[in-house]
Amino acid sequence: MKILILAQTPPPFHGQAIMQKYLVDAKWDWCEKKHIKLNYSDKISEVGKFKFSKIFSLFKIVFAVWSERLKGEIDLLYYPPAGPNRIPLFRDIVTLLLTKWTAKKIIFHFHAGGINELLERLSPIENMLAKISLQKPDASIVLLESYKKEIEWFQSKSIYIIPNGISDVPQKIIEKENVNPINILTVGLISEEKGIYDLIATAKILKEENINFVWNVIGAFTSFELEKECRQLIENYGLNGNVKFAGEQNGEKKWNFFKNADLFVFLSFASEAFPLTLLEAMMFSLPVVATDWRGIPEIIEEGKNGFLVPVKDPAGIAEKIEMLYKDSSLREKLGKKGRAIYSEKFTLDHHLNKLEEVFQKVISTDG
Repeated sequence: MKILILAQTPPPFHGQAIMQKYLVDAKWDWCEKKHIKLNYSDKISEVGKFKFSKIFSLFKIVFAVWSERLKGEIDLLYYPPAGPNRIPLFRDIVTLLLTKWTAKKIIFHFHAGGINELLERLSPIENMLAKISLQKPDASIVLLESYKKEIEWFQSKSIYIIPNGISDVPQKIIEKENVNPINILTVGLISEEKGIYDLIATAKILKEENINFVWNVIGAFTSFELEKECRQLIENYGLNGNVKFAGEQNGEKKWNFFKNADLFVFLSFASEAFPLTLLEAMMFSLPVVATDWRGIPEIIEEGKNGFLVPVKDPAGIAEKIEMLYKDSSLREKLGKKGRAIYSEKFTLDHHLNKLEEVFQKVISTDG
């Protein structure tokens, strides 16, 4: 059996690329896996934007697929459609118009939410091309139950729900006699839709409420202009001693931030379908305060492993943080439950085993 996997690989700022790298590296002795890279952007600022070099990359990918087909039959083509942006969607249309015919069967793996909203805005000609290239795959994989409705337009022959999973990190328990200041952690790209302005506004409220806290923010800014504006806001609000931008962190340096954190805050309202940082927080037994957005309520259960707050509600976020600040037993309870949910549902082994089952089932199914 020959499986052709069109997939991104890290840089690590992209959770989708990390998950696809796990798939590429998985050892399946029942098939031959061939990987063709779908990397189009070298920098965060280039994601979702047009560049002439991306056209060259697209046709390089197409020729690589054709080359594999000339070597022999392709039993299955794996493809991850892009999120709700026009340029990546048109890239998908062209790529699949030119490569879909090369394989006996095709699997789509959706990593972003909101694609249905973009499809509804297509012109008649765009819609026709999209239908030819994107509709009726043999199977589609979504990350959570709530996303099945978003991909109805694709008319998949079958749909499978496979949550993301991450590899466990050996835990080092840090005994804390007291939590003063409380150590808050946020991890991810720093952008408006990831909630950076809400984070700063929340920190301002906490400061005014005389909460003693340090809020570490790990990740890269999506633009220099945004970084300059955010640092100026921090200066204006007198938060230099409270909000710390730690930049990009990986490996043990990153895990040390988790080990030393008391709670995790995630304020995104972006198109991502399944934030891996939530799993990392749960893995480290951290209670989570997160936005009630897209599939997040299927990961963070209100009152069980964290709290959900409306999008763009700094006062509500501050209220939940203050509650956790004052109640160490509540932090411990929510954190332990999060760790249990992670161990049961969101390990890397669980994710890869489910993927392998689906690939085998799709290949062996007639039609």
